[in-house]
Amino acid sequence: FTGKGGESVKSADGKTNDVYGTTLGTEPHPMIRIKTDGGQNVLVTRTHPMILANGLPVQARYLRVGDELSSIDGKAMVTELNLEQYSGKVHNLLTQPYPTAGTYYAGGLLTGDANMQQSLASVGERTPLRSRAEIRATLPKEWLQDFDNTPDQ
Repeated sequence: FTGKGGESVKSADGKTNDVYGTTLGTEPHPMIRIKTDGGQNVLVTRTHPMILANGLPVQARYLRVGDELSSIDGKAMVTELNLEQYSGKVHNLLTQPYPTAGTYYAGGLLTGDANMQQSLASVGERTPLRSRAEIRATLPKEWLQDFDNTPDQ
């Protein structure tokens, strides 16, 4: 991908999708370098959606060594995660018309597009519908010890 327009990317279903649009900017936060046992090595923003091997998207900042990601070859286990300062330009691709979230392979790893990134960011920043005390009050007694020992997210 060069960002010069008229480009296409491969998606999770194996089809090639046109890039509808891109954003170009800078990232004020350290980027995350992801390395896998499959040899993939990508640098992404902390909020960039990565697709786990089970199909669920997660922001890159929540990845841990040992997590399995979807890759062009099937699965790849995260072996290293490193923070890096980056002063270059970053692209954010839009592979589906708004508001449909799309996927594409970047460096051999399945990632989400700008629509997916926005959806994950919106969900992560929502105020919980119920307080921790309200949730606790609805749980069976035998679950309370586990609930109380789980830190807030």
